[in-house]
Amino acid sequence: MTEEKTKISDELFESVREAVGRRVKLTLRRKVQLEVKGDKVENRVLALASHRAYLLTARVPSKWSVLNMGPAKHQQVGNKAGDTTAE
Repeated sequence: MTEEKTKISDELFESVREAVGRRVKLTLRRKVQLEVKGDKVENRVLALASHRAYLLTARVPSKWSVLNMGPAKHQQVGNKAGDTTAE
């Protein structure tokens, strides 16, 4: 994407600030394209804070969602008498 296309409008910026919270200082705000299910692409806003990265919808009102990055893998470890605990 070109620099012109990656900048966000003032209206979208205000919507992003409302979604993440006005007290959160965002160091980077850019439009990005997220590839989903093969060749389908969705426009999103990537917002970086010092403690967290946000991926939000690129429309007003903006919403953030938790992305599932795959199943968590836990190993089962056996103790005495067959007890199991997750690591």
